[in-house]
Parts: sequence; structure tokens; C-alpha cells
Amino acid sequence: MKLRELNWWISVRESLWLVPALFVVGALLLAPFMVYLDSNYAAAIDRWFPFAFEGSTEGARLILGTIATSMATIVGVVFSITTVVLQLAAGNYSPRVIVIFRRDRGQQFVLGTYLATFVYAVLVARQVQDAGEGREVFIPGLSMWVALALAVSCLGLLVYFVHHVSEQLRVSDIAHRIHADVMQNGRTLYPEQIGREYDPAYEDAELIARLDEDTENRHRVQSQTSGYLRNVDGDRLSKLLKSPVRAARIWPRMGDFVTVDSPIIDLYFEDGVSKSERAKRTKMARKCLTLGQDLSVAHNPDFGVRQLVDIALRALSPGVNDPTTAEQVLVQLGDWIGQLAGRTIPSSVRGLHGNMLVTPSRDFDARVADAFDQIRRAARTQIHVLECLVEVLTRIVQTDPPTSRLAPLRAQAEAVQRTIQPDYLPDSVERRELSNKVRTLLDTIETKSEAAE
Repeated sequence: MKLRELNWWISVRESLWLVPALFVVGALLLAPFMVYLDSNYAAAIDRWFPFAFEGSTEGARLILGTIATSMATIVGVVFSITTVVLQLAAGNYSPRVIVIFRRDRGQQFVLGTYLATFVYAVLVARQVQDAGEGREVFIPGLSMWVALALAVSCLGLLVYFVHHVSEQLRVSDIAHRIHADVMQNGRTLYPEQIGREYDPAYEDAELIARLDEDTENRHRVQSQTSGYLRNVDGDRLSKLLKSPVRAARIWPRMGDFVTVDSPIIDLYFEDGVSKSERAKRTKMARKCLTLGQDLSVAHNPDFGVRQLVDIALRALSPGVNDPTTAEQVLVQLGDWIGQLAGRTIPSSVRGLHGNMLVTPSRDFDARVADAFDQIRRAARTQIHVLECLVEVLTRIVQTDPPTSRLAPLRAQAEAVQRTIQPDYLPDSVERRELSNKVRTLLDTIETKSEAAE
């Protein structure tokens, strides 16, 4: 799927209206189909479904009108509950977790069923006819039976919806879904989907420094709009990085907010390139980056880490004081960092058609800091949360990551050790126990480092 279609699909998939819209379309098709069956196969329907509907036209209209009115009322109630849930989620956890509720399929299924039942009942009610002026009485019995079946189903869905909403508001459920999104979307790390590593024989910093030395043929492209960097189009970059463009450097990282007139791409041209060609390539370069007013875990798994950290920080705030939630988040963040510890972080210097492309990304050290720094600072007075952090770091070290990945883990352990102060943790026994755990972790890291040497 091309990037433009992918962005559109992600926006649609995370919207509240997708499933309800499909259900309404289904009702628009189902109603005339059922009426067609009633009008053309009445004898067979009476024989096989004698219980479909037995009553007058007034009774049929009354039943269908009651169903439509009830569905309209319940839809209003459901939308009101949904709005309250979104407000509670934004206030209690983080505004960034609203997208989880908005794209919830169970909630969309309930809304879609109520809307579809309303539309179906209204359309079938229009087909009920009284006798007169050459017309015979027509009561779509089978269509009525389907309407009643939908109405009964909606009663059951109302009970399901109340239960589902109560499940949704559990912080453990929210954190679990964010964690699952991070693990799912983090299978491919940016920018490994763009080209391949430019030159494994050199470090990224050395290649970037060599590129920065060439200032004569550098052309800086500035953004004409503002927004968060959501995607980098590898196909467009592949077309851009051809003669006369011999190299390019993207400045914003994935998820960074780009302001108007800020640099987004540096293009390095060959000698003697005309102004018209530069203008053409500038226009192409701007199309390589997709900016948006919000972020999604589907675009950037680091945004999911931000969501989890926000939940933990809110849980550690004095007004909430829920260290258990913070510990759960730490365990889930540790799972993500533990997975990254054994993976190869893709090089930020990519090769396309033999040309160099610099795509800034977050290395392992930065990802560890993103996951643990703020929580550790907020938990300096929470002995159990600090112990949980040490245990999480210990589990990561036990996965036997490469030696180069031990430095940020050691830095986290040393930061916890510096936090063990009477001002923060008044109980001397608790301080000593935590200090012993940190010392054991540091000794394990040191032993692994020495063994690798």
C-alpha cells in the first residue's frame, strides 16, 4: 500500500464513524431487499414463516415507528456515554489516549447496530400500504420479523455496551492495548523500510560529518506548513535521490513538530544545476514528508511509549497516588525495551541508488531514556516503584543484550542509586534494601561488560 493510501487508511481505521457508516449502508441495502422478498414471495413466506407478522397496517406502522423512535433515543444515550468516557479518559489518564476509545470496534459495533436498526425500520415503514385506489393491503411480514429481531438484539447490545464501557475505563485495559500497539507497530523500526544501510564500514556520525563539509552545493528546503511528522515516503525519496541530487538529509525526527519555514530537508546537488531544476526538486522534497495535526502509534511506536509514560506520570501525581499503575506501565515498557535490546537498530544513514540519505532516528540510548527517565524522577519518593524499575532493568540485562546496550541500563541504575536519599526515602531499612538491589544490578552489568571484553 502506498504511503498516501496508508495514511488515509490509518485515519479511517482510527475514526469513530467507520463501522457505523458501513452498518448504515448495510441497512440501506437490506431494507429494499427484504421488502422485495415480501412482495414477490409472499406465499412461500406465509408457508415457511407463518409467525412473521400477523396484524393490521396500523399495528405494523406502530411497531416500526416505536422501534425507530427507541433506536434514536438510545443512540443519543450511547453518544452521551461515549462523550463522557472520552472526557474521563482525557482527564484521568492522558488526552493522548483518546484515540484508543475512538477506534474501539465494540463501541463502533453498538453504535452501528442502533443506527442501522433505525434506518431499516424507517425504510420498511414506508412500504406498509393500506387498501385503496387499486392497491392491495401490503404488510412486509418477513421484513417486520427482521426489524423485531434487530430490536431485540439491540436490547442485548445495550447491556453489552454498559459492560464494555466499564471494561474500557480500567487503566490496566488501556495500558494493555497501548502496549500491544507498540509491540505490533514496532516490528519494523524507522528508517529500515527506506533503502538499506549506506556503508557499514563507517559510523553514522562520520558519514554525516563528511556530508556536512560540502556546503557549496547544499540547498535547504523549508516547510510551508506546520504539523507533526507522521510519515516519510520512501518511494518518493527513491525518485528524489537521482541525478542531479546526490545526497539528502532529513532534519526532523519522526513525531517531531515542524514549524513553518523550519528546515526539513537538505538537498546536495551536483555541480551546475539550474534554478528550475532546484525548484522542481524542492517541490518533490516537500512531498516526501507527511505532516499532520496529531500522532498515532501506527505511524510511530514511540508515541505509544509517550502514552504509557503519561499514564504512569498521572498515576504518580499527588492527586491520584496510584503506584500500582505506574509499576504495571514500567513492566510493559520493560517488555518493549527488552525487545529492542536484542535487535539491530537501523542505521540512520541510508542508501538509495548509491546516494546517501540521512534520516534522524532515536537510538537505543534515547529510547531507554524516553521510557524510564520521567517515571524515575516522578517516583523518587515511591520505594516500591523504584524497586519495580530496578527489577525491570534486571530482566532486560538478563536477556543478554549486546555490550553496547548496557551503558544506558547502567545509567538508569546509577540514577536510581543517586535517588536513594533520606530526603526522598526516610526509612533507612528500605533505603538499604533498595541500595543492595541496585548494587547487585550494577555488579551484574559490570560482570557482563568485563566478560565481553
